[in-house]
Amino acid sequence: MPESQQNNPRPTVLVITADRGVGHGLVKAFCYRGWRVIATVAPGTFGVPWVQSLKVERNGGKLMEMDYNDEDDMKKVSTDIAGQDTYRLDVVVNCAGLEAPPAYSGCMYEGEPGVLERIKVMVAVPIVITKVFTPHLTEAEDGLVPRTLVHVMPNLQTGAGNYKTLSGQPEVHCHGMAKRSVHAQAQNLDHTYRGRGTRVNTLLLEAAGPNEGLPFWRSCDSMVRIIETMTPERSGTFLNWEGNPASYYM
Repeated sequence: MPESQQNNPRPTVLVITADRGVGHGLVKAFCYRGWRVIATVAPGTFGVPWVQSLKVERNGGKLMEMDYNDEDDMKKVSTDIAGQDTYRLDVVVNCAGLEAPPAYSGCMYEGEPGVLERIKVMVAVPIVITKVFTPHLTEAEDGLVPRTLVHVMPNLQTGAGNYKTLSGQPEVHCHGMAKRSVHAQAQNLDHTYRGRGTRVNTLLLEAAGPNEGLPFWRSCDSMVRIIETMTPERSGTFLNWEGNPASYYM
């Protein structure tokens, strides 16, 4: 945590989908760096060992079950958070996503199974999360860190978006389209906030892929540091885990 925060109350982050993958790693990185973390996990996973290993209570945080495919369930969690004065949010991080599927032989428009569901989760769910949870940011006073809405996208090298043309050549596929769509959401929201004078940043981050040859922990810690040092000039941008401009199609 930055030195200016060391003697102050903890900043609070909501991490959506912490029961696996990048969300799980980010929760541990936030806790390690002294944040209070509210983490949502899939219904029925409280007793799973790796969920229990998060230990968010040590920093005054909380685990909450939430189905990110159910808007009413999101609203319930949002209401519960609003009823806890100690849980005023400084940052919301959305890591909602699906498990990596088997490699597909065709591009998205060839009707491969699972594509519509993936587009729903990667494009529509961020819209609903923005609608439900950003009031916690827009209606709050300035906190210990810049108030920021963050969407974390997978790296194509994970295999989760391994859609190719029948000729086997990489093509413009669903992950690239999803990244472009969510980035546009972040840019539009940033433009709206600036017009209203609302001091909330938006950010799209891309997690590291397994082919980049670095520990998973390091990439999560780096993303937390990017969030901690967020500035209005970076609002609306799409960055990789190193803080450099990211590509839609890598």
